[in-house]
Amino acid sequence: MVGTPLALPADGLLTLTGSPLYFEAKDKPAAEKLAGALETARIEQITTRFCWDGERNQLRFALHNESSQELSARIALDAPAGWVPLVSSQNCVLKPDSQNAFSFAFENIQFDPDNDRLIVSVITTNDTITAKWNPFPCLYAAKAPALDGDFAEWRQGIPVKLGAGRRRGVADSRWGGDSDLSATVYAQWDKECLYLGVEVNDDIYAAPHTGNMIWANDAVQVAFDPLNDAMENEKYNVDDCEYTVCLTASGQVEVECNRKAANGVRAAVKRAPGKIFYELAFPWSSLAPMDPKTRRDMGFNLTVMDNDGDEKRFPQYRGWHQYLQITDGIVGTKSPAAFKDLLLLEKKP
Repeated sequence: MVGTPLALPADGLLTLTGSPLYFEAKDKPAAEKLAGALETARIEQITTRFCWDGERNQLRFALHNESSQELSARIALDAPAGWVPLVSSQNCVLKPDSQNAFSFAFENIQFDPDNDRLIVSVITTNDTITAKWNPFPCLYAAKAPALDGDFAEWRQGIPVKLGAGRRRGVADSRWGGDSDLSATVYAQWDKECLYLGVEVNDDIYAAPHTGNMIWANDAVQVAFDPLNDAMENEKYNVDDCEYTVCLTASGQVEVECNRKAANGVRAAVKRAPGKIFYELAFPWSSLAPMDPKTRRDMGFNLTVMDNDGDEKRFPQYRGWHQYLQITDGIVGTKSPAAFKDLLLLEKKP
């Protein structure tokens, strides 16, 4: 509670709970002393960072013991159905202020992007730290897909379906079923590009916006955290990028990027009765500093925007009223920490 005094323990360590912590000084000398102490204070914690090793089917992760104490810990893995680890826990000793590398290998993997979530717990004497890893499979393309609106070559991949469970809307918005708004997402890659195919079911096409408002048309937004290094409650960093793709009312395909011109990004958008097909090719240079030569994962998210043209009912954005999302983090508050972990796979598991 705000205003509840908290005595400083004898060891000088305060346990941070996520609630606000307020400091009060009775006079100017005390305030100056407090300011100096805060400048030299350090947060003692354990931080984690994941990395996928596709060649060995290993989830690698680094643990940084940022405390001044040696910690004995047990590392436990909670894997979803279809993921069979060789071992599910291991013991270790974390030296003070040390970087430590660990891994979990799997003898079998069956991807289910809707439900896959791996949780690594670091259990010490006084605390348990948990970190979540949410994989999204991206298959290697033996042949680069043609951006021509033909989805036959995409359907051999791993489909990720977006429907009622992934739908969000503004006030008074109603979902009319799969024909109103649903989508299937496919991801592929090769040494030149990352490729995305999005097959959208949408019974009404509308694109009243131009310029930096094209996101509120029938459109697709794709966001990346190339370094996959986002922290909780952190918005886009300098490496993060967000692309918006739509077919405008004039029939032109527009691509916009939040951080720079969308140099080299290719897009094809094709309409059919009740459907919109999006095909996107992102050269790796457009996703720098991500480089598939050095790592095989990055943060990834995607939304499908829906504008039904009902400007009288939804005047604020001229008819835009609902969207689908793979996960939180694009619409509203930008939060790359909520993104999925896009895995570049050499072959289909």
